[in-house]
Amino acid sequence: MNADAAVSGRAFGAAASPSLKELLTEAAKSVKYPDTDQTVYQKWTANKPEPEVGNLGGGSDHLAFYTHVGVPSLNAGTSGVTPYHSAYDNMAYYTRFVDSTFRFGPMVTQVFG
Repeated sequence: MNADAAVSGRAFGAAASPSLKELLTEAAKSVKYPDTDQTVYQKWTANKPEPEVGNLGGGSDHLAFYTHVGVPSLNAGTSGVTPYHSAYDNMAYYTRFVDSTFRFGPMVTQVFG
């Protein structure tokens, strides 16, 4: 499970190896989305018949496990405008602009769990 940018906004999204896509989708049905009466799955599928679970690509920490060793892998979290890997990628930015309530990190952790 890759979570190097697990909380970068409020829009949940994921990519996974084929064997984990259904498991990830089912897990999202049992986790509450912060500050709503909806689940992560319901927010993820808003205006869509089913969630879009992408295929894993290269360029992240899951790469060696997935493509070299063949370990089923996933990359999931929330996205948005982010200063990822910049001088502004710090707790002050995160607290002010990304997740001032600190509820989205636990949400992603629950989906993984």
